[in-house]
Amino acid sequence: MGGLNFRRRLSFLTSRAQLVHLRSRNGQLEVEGLDRWYRYWRDPYHLLLTVPWWVFVVLLTLGYVGVNALFAWAYLLDPNPEAIANAKPDDFADAFFFSVQTLGSIGYGAMHPTTLYTNSLVALEAMASMISIALITGLAFTRFARSQARVSFSEVAVVEPFEGHPTLVFRTANRRRNQILEAQLKVYLLRDEISQEGQAMRRFYQLDLIQNETP
Repeated sequence: MGGLNFRRRLSFLTSRAQLVHLRSRNGQLEVEGLDRWYRYWRDPYHLLLTVPWWVFVVLLTLGYVGVNALFAWAYLLDPNPEAIANAKPDDFADAFFFSVQTLGSIGYGAMHPTTLYTNSLVALEAMASMISIALITGLAFTRFARSQARVSFSEVAVVEPFEGHPTLVFRTANRRRNQILEAQLKVYLLRDEISQEGQAMRRFYQLDLIQNETP
């Protein structure tokens, strides 16, 4: 009985871990689980690199406010009402802005820590500040330095005769105000076919281009 329960638990954990899996449907293999929203949060680094800039700024703002609110709540846990000099006792706003000064290394004015507990939190928040600044700087630099293709394709492709042969024709254009040198282009045709064994599959065929490279 104990062995059966162990196998059930192991099977449950395995099924929970395999969030992305292949499933056969109508004779075709489909990938399931990629569109679940919580999967994006399992790779926060890639998420912060790929989201739009306004989402990136909103996430940083929420994180900034959240960290300061967390430390402000921690400062208020000190039983000494004068743990933060010149701050109102049990006042969340003063504790929050004291956390802002600590996290931003602004330098204390009237408010400053006076107890061992508060000074320990200040040291912890200063370390968190250095780590967060390094991470945010790295993320911002990577987002700015990452190259993105600005190439447009015609919405409609046509088949017309060219040098006596029916030819698939479409246009590409560079949306940047610069020149693309030695650009290479490959075009593939995707077809759903049935193999000799009766299995559904998708094949890729590389098409021959009249010119596949720019000088």
